[in-house]
Amino acid sequence: MSSDPISSPAPRAANAPLPFFEEANVTVSTARIVVYGTPFPLKDARSVRVFVDQPHRRFAVPILVVAILVAIYGIVIRSSPTIAIGVMLAVVSYLTWKFQTMRHRVLVVRDAGETEVLATSDLGFAKRVAAALEQAVALAPTPSAARAAAPPTA
Repeated sequence: MSSDPISSPAPRAANAPLPFFEEANVTVSTARIVVYGTPFPLKDARSVRVFVDQPHRRFAVPILVVAILVAIYGIVIRSSPTIAIGVMLAVVSYLTWKFQTMRHRVLVVRDAGETEVLATSDLGFAKRVAAALEQAVALAPTPSAARAAAPPTA
């Protein structure tokens, strides 16, 4: 058996909790979530929610209206450059509409507020991460339970 550093997993500290979710540079354990190398502690986490950012397509329609008006004006005055500007504005309007994607954000709710831990366009991935985080929050000991379990000091 060879110890190939590429195929063998990185060594873990003796007291580090084992992750129960690892996918696409996201690791969830009962103590924290690590997203693309950035750790977020789950110490005071109360719950998890997935928030959906709707695309902002409100600029595409006015751009298209201006494009149509400019193109019509170019046709009326028989100006090729003005027609070309109208067509280019129509293309900009289409691209503005087409490339506005929905973003799914995974938020950890704490007493102090919400922390965004992940933003992705893949709803399935966001739901899998949120489910793992909910499981981690449910399994994580609360600070009051940790104090109650600790032996009394004299």
